[in-house]
Amino acid sequence: MSAFKIGPPNPSSGGFDKDRHNDHLLAFVQPRAEQQPSFSDSTKMQTVARSGFVVCVDCGTASADVLWFTSQIVPRLLDTRQDVVVGRLGQGLARAGRSAPWLLDEPTDADLVEVGRFLEKHATRLKSGVIVVEAPEEGDDDDIDDQPDDDEPF
Repeated sequence: MSAFKIGPPNPSSGGFDKDRHNDHLLAFVQPRAEQQPSFSDSTKMQTVARSGFVVCVDCGTASADVLWFTSQIVPRLLDTRQDVVVGRLGQGLARAGRSAPWLLDEPTDADLVEVGRFLEKHATRLKSGVIVVEAPEEGDDDDIDDQPDDDEPF
């Protein structure tokens, strides 16, 4: 018997629900550039950002392996030398015939401290350099506050 839960993929589409996290404090863990086919022309490639984890500090959740295609967010995630990029997810104004763009607003100093405390409690860096976050995944019924522990609240 394996110590790991092994089985077929989840039939639901899952993914990171941006609408649910609008105006929430997010931490993008180890974002890196990838090339993916463009939505508008599949013969062309576009640069996207893949985050090992996206942590929503406000919800206390972490989503693993998240792709970002949003043209306003991708450069903000990739044009940095940080292991973790922090910001508040927001939306700009919609133009005629287009949906409102997703934006990543600058974090406050208090936001940076809050993310640091969350990661100190729920993340670790492996010998390989990869950062792993252990927190309920998006859509889990679990809540960090319901888990008994003797640690100080973050």
